[in-house]
Amino acid sequence: MDSNSQNQSRIIKIDISYKTFLFGLFLILSFKFIYSILDLLVLVYLAFLLSLSIDPLINVGLKLKLNRLTAVLIGYVVFIILVSGFVAVLIPPLIVQSQLLIINLPHFLDNFNWNNFDYTQITFLIDKFSNVPVNVFKTIIGIVGNLINLITLLVLSFYISLERPFFDSHIKRWFGNNQISSGISRFLDLASQQLRRWLVGELFLMLVVGVLSYIGLILFGISYALPLAMLAGLLEVVPNLGPFLSAVPPALIGFSVSPLLGAGIIGWYFLVQQVENNFLVPKIIGGAVGLHPFLILFTLMVGFRLGGIGGALLSIPVLITIRAGLQAYLINQRRKI
Repeated sequence: MDSNSQNQSRIIKIDISYKTFLFGLFLILSFKFIYSILDLLVLVYLAFLLSLSIDPLINVGLKLKLNRLTAVLIGYVVFIILVSGFVAVLIPPLIVQSQLLIINLPHFLDNFNWNNFDYTQITFLIDKFSNVPVNVFKTIIGIVGNLINLITLLVLSFYISLERPFFDSHIKRWFGNNQISSGISRFLDLASQQLRRWLVGELFLMLVVGVLSYIGLILFGISYALPLAMLAGLLEVVPNLGPFLSAVPPALIGFSVSPLLGAGIIGWYFLVQQVENNFLVPKIIGGAVGLHPFLILFTLMVGFRLGGIGGALLSIPVLITIRAGLQAYLINQRRKI
């Protein structure tokens, strides 16, 4: 009994050394510093992704025996010309057609009046989906709309493309020739390979799906084909669910005209999805990325919750980068054994 009372009255003493305190303080200040420069870190990350996206153009110059500086310079000039032409040709009609689609949406739903169905929720959803292309470009413009940020992004990306073959030597000079430098180099190699494969593959798939959807909508005589096709291309990034969601607005417009037209549009979108899943995805992306569809969908939702459309656009590249970091860490740990 006495021993129990002594145990209960025993005072638990927690001894925190000054080193532990300083380490905790260092972590707090580090997180605060990273948060204060988060916009700059995002800009650097975007520059890294941009440099990977322009790699195919640079590689063409290198195959033509141009030196790296000339190949990189020509690659960026071609990229700027392509983007400028894309914006000048497609964005104005895209915005106009998207706005007209929203304005005329009640008319389509008035014609689509089977069994006095309640269209309130459908109107809301289509309004959101129809705004996706415009909102995406507004987000992109918001990120790089400031001229200084745009120039900084291009300059950073240009130097990353120019210096990437020398990353290993720079890392060894900063950290020494040890496991830390080899781990960082391995992480950058893995991240570059996986992100490049995903970026180039996804951009190509989005382009093909958008073009095929546009051709089908034009053949079926659907108005506002450009924003609807753009929506199909953008939603291609969402596995399995994306093609279904992108087919909803044009199918409803088709059914508002006739059941046969609506069924034809659904059939066309189904055919595009089959071509994508059975021919394009295995050959273009293959198993290099290897992300489970549920993980991609969850990551997109988390990215959208944290940063809106911009966060959703960056969520998959960030996930691939984190996975590359874990892979590099595990490889380093195995080599220590």
